Amino acid sequence: MKQLLLLVLFITSSVFAQQSSCPNSDFESGTFNGWQGGVGNCCPINISNSSIVNGRHTIMTGTGTDPNTCGNVTVVAPGGVYSARLGNDNTNSESEKLTYVINVTPSNALFIYKYAVVLEDPGHSPVEQPRFQISVLNAAGNLIDPVCGEYTVVSGSNIPGFQTCNGTIRYKDWTTVGLNLTAYIGQTITIEFATGDCSLGAHFGYAYVDAYCSPLQISSTYCTGSFAAVLTAPIGFTYLWNTGATTQSINVNNPNAGLTYTCQLTSVTGCTVNISTVLTLFDPVADFSITNTCYDNAIFANTTQLPFGTILDTFHWDFGDGTTSNIENPTHTYSAPGNYNVTFTISNTLGCSNTTTYPVTVYSAPTANISYSSSAFCTSETTPQPVNLTGTNLYQGGVFSVTPSGLSINTTTGEILPSASTPGNYVVSYTIPTANGCSVPASTRNITIAQSPTATISYSGSPYCGNISTPRPVSLFGTGAYTGGTFSATPAGLAINSATGAITPSASATGNYVVTYTLPSFGGCIGFPITTNVVVNSFPTATISYTGSPFCTSVTALQTVSLTGTYAYTGGIFSSAPGLNINATTGAINPSLSTPGNYTITYTIPPLAGCSLAPVTTTITITGMPTANISYNSPFCRDITTPQPVLLTGTYAYLGGVFSSTTGLALNSTTGAITPSISDAGTYTVTYAIPFSAGCTPAAVTTTVVINPLPQPSLTDGDICFDPLGNLARSYTLNSGLSPAIYSFQWYLNGVLIPSATLSTYIATAIGNYSVVATNIATGCFSSQVFATVISAQMASDFITSIDDTFTDNNVLTILVQGGSGPFYYQLDTDNFQTSNVFHQVASGVHTVTIKDDTNCTVITKEITVMGYPKYFTPNGDGQNDYWNIYYFNDFPQAQIYIFDRYGKMIKQISPSGQGWDGTYNGTLMPATDYWFVVKYKENNLKGEIELREFKAHFSLKR
Repeated sequence: MKQLLLLVLFITSSVFAQQSSCPNSDFESGTFNGWQGGVGNCCPINISNSSIVNGRHTIMTGTGTDPNTCGNVTVVAPGGVYSARLGNDNTNSESEKLTYVINVTPSNALFIYKYAVVLEDPGHSPVEQPRFQISVLNAAGNLIDPVCGEYTVVSGSNIPGFQTCNGTIRYKDWTTVGLNLTAYIGQTITIEFATGDCSLGAHFGYAYVDAYCSPLQISSTYCTGSFAAVLTAPIGFTYLWNTGATTQSINVNNPNAGLTYTCQLTSVTGCTVNISTVLTLFDPVADFSITNTCYDNAIFANTTQLPFGTILDTFHWDFGDGTTSNIENPTHTYSAPGNYNVTFTISNTLGCSNTTTYPVTVYSAPTANISYSSSAFCTSETTPQPVNLTGTNLYQGGVFSVTPSGLSINTTTGEILPSASTPGNYVVSYTIPTANGCSVPASTRNITIAQSPTATISYSGSPYCGNISTPRPVSLFGTGAYTGGTFSATPAGLAINSATGAITPSASATGNYVVTYTLPSFGGCIGFPITTNVVVNSFPTATISYTGSPFCTSVTALQTVSLTGTYAYTGGIFSSAPGLNINATTGAINPSLSTPGNYTITYTIPPLAGCSLAPVTTTITITGMPTANISYNSPFCRDITTPQPVLLTGTYAYLGGVFSSTTGLALNSTTGAITPSISDAGTYTVTYAIPFSAGCTPAAVTTTVVINPLPQPSLTDGDICFDPLGNLARSYTLNSGLSPAIYSFQWYLNGVLIPSATLSTYIATAIGNYSVVATNIATGCFSSQVFATVISAQMASDFITSIDDTFTDNNVLTILVQGGSGPFYYQLDTDNFQTSNVFHQVASGVHTVTIKDDTNCTVITKEITVMGYPKYFTPNGDGQNDYWNIYYFNDFPQAQIYIFDRYGKMIKQISPSGQGWDGTYNGTLMPATDYWFVVKYKENNLKGEIELREFKAHFSLKR
């Protein structure tokens, strides 16, 4: 791992106190402007797509911290506002690149970049690990220096400068690197930052970067009278001054202009550069100008000439009227015109100051106002209309103008000529001449030129009959602004709209009228009246009505008409459409002799006074007595979820009634539809109440509905058993729980109908999901499908046993089942079954071992022998315990048993199939003491393999 060119150190906010001379290298625009991006895969880092990709190239801002660094690394370098995150904590072998190109000049020969790195460490080989790398390339794309121009770090443990978070994440906090590019002034240099995930696709690597450019020079300014000068070298190096100091900044006491100071800058890789500066005085000289001398808007500008490299820090203005300002270029309002002494004081960042005072004269701004004798004129006026111009100071000599065009105006005098102008609305403006830099808004006045109006009025259709109720409009024609006048009539009695001129004959008194229209005044034009004549004649009126409508056909009495009116309205004729029994002379009707329906009865008034009389009408209704009949396609099964409609027929207005039933039936009272699935089984009476119909009271009708119940079979899950050869050893009987005398059945296996399976039970011989549907033979109602699952169990073929710690008091019995599907349960002798196949502390002797599974498909019982040996024997000839041998060893006749005395001398070799040792050696009784034995035998292990085993112990001979 290499360090790139220069000293690496933690970033300080002083770097960002300046302005970068590389545009947006510090991302301070909040964008990637000036940067180029790319994405690809790793490893090695291979960039295949050159673009900025959202989420893989991310602008960061704010005070947040990276969650993968245990909150220790900020997402923005200290002192900065923005940074760029290169990559992310996603995986999938991704790689990313950011590139910045620099045209090296003396002003940017120092390139300072900052980075923070986050790498996951999965412990792969180095070529597969996540990574971060920096490359500095020349115009040909080659490293500018194989040592100083490249930096690569690959994830791993114990990386210098890196810390660990959450065990597997290696991170490095923000680090600053200074890059000396003075050797490449005039050339193009490319800085590349790249990150990569692990090549196996499951671990991430990403980094944060920031950058900054500045001249590679020493800051060395001071002012006259300064006690010390501060010299500062660029950040990012180790330092050696010609004074012997090794800090980035040094103080020069009692500085003298012309003295030279040198500093050697050294990178961590050993690259060096010498820079120097000559102490120079940088005293500012204050100066200013005033660009507007109007007292209410005087504008001051700082025109100070500064020595190179210095920046003004403070500004102070004394405007000579008791007020001050600290703004660099202020605008000031004086209370009055006059002469003032303005003092301007400046200070630079070194604390050097200078003061200048100039006399300033400020002036008053002119004012003006224009008006005319009127704001509105008529085109009939031929006399020029003069303007009235007033104002203060130098307000005369300006120019008159008008918008829009069309007004005849003299631009010098402001006179207007209405007769030469186009009717319309205008704005006349007077622009005051500019004086002493004082410019003011133009003075304006609104002018209207109106066209002189003319008009004529008339009414078509006069004379009018008094039965006309629709307003009759006036015909109005004219020129200019002739609309908007007022209508009136004489004598009184004519119903007239004064705004529109419309008259309503039916609301007017009979007579002859003069209608007058008075034109409105407009733009100096005075309106005048015009007239026309209107005649309104009288007419008869009548109304007819019948009391009691609607009438039911059950009414036999004659129903008389009520006839009222004005003038000669009687003696007319009554008529109606066919079907209504009506007397044409009297208007009387007979409902019982009429056809039900709606009728319009017309009364025709006799013609009178030349008016075209309109007949009058009224309406009546003859209603037929409604009848109805209801029925259903009953009976229904309760599995029907769709509402079943009623069959409703009838005569006349039988629809719209209310349905009801006895309790338990799900009935829609409006439509009559019933829903069997949410009804109780049973027989119901449904009633339909026919609605009242225009005086007719019909009787309710009824019908019967039967809801039949559904069968309810039930099934229980079960199992079948197969022997070790795969043959069926036990079937399972599925029982529906219903009687075959009442129901028929259909059985299904895994959704497929089982042919010929029609009984209430079914014997299952195969595994699967079984179901049954039961149908009531009498009603035809069938049940929903009910299900049961039949599983299989495999019978074990045998089991084998093994005894560990044989011949001890802690014999361990292990049982291994051969075949079978289990789970298995194990029993030793008559003890309870257990789930473990291991028994501890099994006593020597013959035991019964039983195994079974949880379905009883497998049940196997066998006897086993647990071997042991007697701890002593008493060879005294009493027939009890006179011989010593190993008990329960009959299955191992090939076993050999050797008996030794306490000194290791072999006393006897016996066989487990023999009588045993009688306590003698060559016919001589052996003493009562302890004796040792060794038994060697062969036995099968749990794998069925033969193993040679040996056991040693001792026993006592007692006499």
